[in-house]
Amino acid sequence: MSRADAFAAFYRESRARLLAQVYAYCGDTEVAQRALSDAYVAAAHHWHKVAELPDPDPWMRERAFRATRSAQNRARKPWYVRAQRTADEHRELLRGLQALAPVGRQLLILRWLAGLDLAQAARESGLTDEAAAASLEASADRLRRAGTDPSPDSISNALGGLRHDLTAEPVERPSRLRREGDRRRRTHMTLAALLSLALVIGAGALTAAKSPLTSTPEASAPTPDRPTATPEPEEPKPKPGPEPTFDASQLTSREEMRKLRTPRPWRLTGTSPDFGVTTPYDECLLAVPSDPHAAHSFVRTFESGPGRRAAVATQALEVSRSTAAADRNYQRLVKTYAGCLADNHQVERFAMLRGVGDAGSLVTMRYVDRHGIHHQRVAIAQSGRSVITWIVNSPGGGPVTGTRLVVLTAASVRRVCAASVGSCGRRPYRTIERPPPSLDRAKGFLAAVDLPVFQGLTDPWVPTRPSTARINPAATECDRADFAGAGAQQIRARSFVVPDARRLPSIFGMTETVGQFASVDAAKVFLDQVNTSVQGCNDRQVSLEVNSTTPVAVTQGNGRAYDITLAASESRTITFRVALVRVGTKVAQITFTPSARFDMAPDEFTQLVQRAALRATQA
Repeated sequence: MSRADAFAAFYRESRARLLAQVYAYCGDTEVAQRALSDAYVAAAHHWHKVAELPDPDPWMRERAFRATRSAQNRARKPWYVRAQRTADEHRELLRGLQALAPVGRQLLILRWLAGLDLAQAARESGLTDEAAAASLEASADRLRRAGTDPSPDSISNALGGLRHDLTAEPVERPSRLRREGDRRRRTHMTLAALLSLALVIGAGALTAAKSPLTSTPEASAPTPDRPTATPEPEEPKPKPGPEPTFDASQLTSREEMRKLRTPRPWRLTGTSPDFGVTTPYDECLLAVPSDPHAAHSFVRTFESGPGRRAAVATQALEVSRSTAAADRNYQRLVKTYAGCLADNHQVERFAMLRGVGDAGSLVTMRYVDRHGIHHQRVAIAQSGRSVITWIVNSPGGGPVTGTRLVVLTAASVRRVCAASVGSCGRRPYRTIERPPPSLDRAKGFLAAVDLPVFQGLTDPWVPTRPSTARINPAATECDRADFAGAGAQQIRARSFVVPDARRLPSIFGMTETVGQFASVDAAKVFLDQVNTSVQGCNDRQVSLEVNSTTPVAVTQGNGRAYDITLAASESRTITFRVALVRVGTKVAQITFTPSARFDMAPDEFTQLVQRAALRATQA
């Protein structure tokens, strides 16, 4: 079979299969078509190598998936706006897939659409079998919470159904793709030949320039006024130094844990060998190591205090193969914790670190389980090729402060900065409060990670997808906030509920509505109208009472929170915590209906409203 026939046969046999996989990965039919076509051109360019592969599909997928990521990074609009050919019944599945981390999405596609076994899918994704299994389980849990059945048969059928969106995609001629690959190969060969010729000419010129100094005997013959020169011996060239090594001795020692200044001493409870830990040691993590191509990975744990109430500190050191890869790993870890997908986790504060390595972040969180509320601080720092992560869990508040954890992290960076060829940092160390990084899902709205956790409530918040709302679902009879009537555009809303809790009243939950006004003045007028309505609601309905009104300070805007009660009967009242906040021309309303047992303090609700204002700016 000729080369042209072999390529054409490969194209006809594999196109439909690979196009469905690339489409599931990126969620856009046009992007998938372009990315796969470019992969086929590259295959024609390197056909002598591709034809010898026992299975060319992984080679093709790697290039096509990478091309879709580049296209989506350059796009100005989200995929679900660009993807006009996507059927409505498939959009929910594609939204769920796009909310997954790229490696988790790739694993899901390889496992349930490409039909690879776990070992093959893990190897192609650059993970161990254990890390791949954990990632698949985490992805299934996220799809379940998004409303998609993640069982193997269901997800396999759903992914297979995406092929129907591709029936209208044009089929390119394999001859055109092959000719484009041949043209690319000829171009590369021509450039290589010109470069070789330039090197030969340059070497000849250099030889010619040096030859007069040594070729003629007259030039070097001794004369009475020019004695024979004695050549100076050449200095030996220094040998290149050994490659920097990384081992567990570069992790923090038990003595250095005194920097946390806790009442009880810390004891070392475990140190892993290189790549000895491959399952996530924290609920927010998706895979260990976080960098799938890491050169080294160590984990060390400490405890302070007795039994179940002990504080636990975990240090992870990941060394990437380059500084650029470490930078990507650092950014990945920051997003992992600042947008933690685990249930019942709340990000309270986020700060950037100055003076600690090349870059650093501090995330203050809390989470709840059957043992109660735990406070968690996470410090992440990068120095050259290394990324250090510290996770300190303290039940019931605990004694570890953010300031002391920053000092410990800086000391950990100094242990590896020279070998990592990175910054060792310098005092003073500073923490600069910043809004948490924007989340790719539901931009402009609060996320589950922003919502409070309550002692005794271990069932998770479940958000609905933001949707267009002509009638404001967050409005109460007291505020009567009518976004559409006031001229707002792009009005969208989402709700948060706890559907699995058994003893919660049905009214428990939170709703957020966001609208865009034509001008700042129009947005201010709307807030004034709502405030007037709230102040007069008791006159309209005696069962409604406004207990308090609190101003909310935000950057580039203003807001106000209200505590409203409704006397449903002589023995039963319903509380509404309502707030409207303006940022520029955007206005968000947040309405929280608590229960008698699970409620927020006024300052906690104010902080939530301020977070909503920050999220509105990230749309």
